[in-house]
Amino acid sequence: LHHPLRYLVMSFRTVFIMSDTYFYTLIGSKLGWLNIGVPQLPLIFGFVMFLLAVNIRERETDDFQPDGKTKGLIAVLCACSVMLTLLVMALNWTPLYNNYISGVQGRYFLPLLVPAIWLFRTRIVQVDGSIRKYILLFEGTANILILVYLFTNTMI
Repeated sequence: LHHPLRYLVMSFRTVFIMSDTYFYTLIGSKLGWLNIGVPQLPLIFGFVMFLLAVNIRERETDDFQPDGKTKGLIAVLCACSVMLTLLVMALNWTPLYNNYISGVQGRYFLPLLVPAIWLFRTRIVQVDGSIRKYILLFEGTANILILVYLFTNTMI
């Protein structure tokens, strides 16, 4: 707490080093250190389906879009939440000799997915409402395949 600039550098270093781990654990690869891992390819496809589902427009007039000021506020609040999460883990979990913050997991950022929905909603990507059934079909199939994969690799 006496060296805020050092903390900022440490936070940016941590996010840079661990960003892929945070992303994959955020979208479901592992929700803890000792959990069974899920392959990354279905998770990436699931995340793309999530982005498409966020941008579904039922009608041509259904174009609710947060303005730039609202998106900026949401982004700042999400960044502050990430920085506070890193601060808590730096104070409670990280040894003094580390040059990065240890102990942070992607599951700590799960509540930030809800406001991030508004950040991902854009006019550039517009998905027709009729594709909803295909997104649900793909997500359901992917979930079943992942369950079969996990069962066959851990139970058998």
